[in-house]
Amino acid sequence: QLMQRVRLRFHLRPLSLEDTSAYIAHRMNVAGAARTDIFTPETVPVIHKYTGGVPRLINTLCDTALTVAFADEIHTITIAALKEAIDELQWQSFDRRVLAKRAKGNAKSDRAAESSSQERALTHIDTRLNQMDILAPALALIVDRMANIERLLTGIAGHLQNDKTTPSVQVPATRKTSGKEH
Repeated sequence: QLMQRVRLRFHLRPLSLEDTSAYIAHRMNVAGAARTDIFTPETVPVIHKYTGGVPRLINTLCDTALTVAFADEIHTITIAALKEAIDELQWQSFDRRVLAKRAKGNAKSDRAAESSSQERALTHIDTRLNQMDILAPALALIVDRMANIERLLTGIAGHLQNDKTTPSVQVPATRKTSGKEH
């Protein structure tokens, strides 16, 4: 269990061009290769270009190149055999793959940001609708009161109108006398 955990936690950094060459030689030695010139020196920069120095990718490309060489019955991996392996894997250069992956990741994050923005907008709209639902009874009460006020004002206006159209009888003012007439 400890070894499994160590393997899961351990991460190799990309290798330099020189380290890539040494890594390939080491892996060939571990695999039991009797020859050290199975990969020609000009293949190492191409391997590094397509793998970015990532050991797992180096293993994949070299294994595919060895399979191509075996199928073609050749004993040395040349640029031609390596290009055939690259075509077999349908790989672009490591830099292009990383850029494409980043662009794809950016597109995903852009879509996620847009989705998040839309979710926030919908939440805001939902909040506003809830506020309107809360205000609806109060607004209905205000509408009822306004209607009552309008009826009262109409009634008052009607009374005022009636007062103007009904001739008023004027009672002559009587003089008060103090009992003495002049």
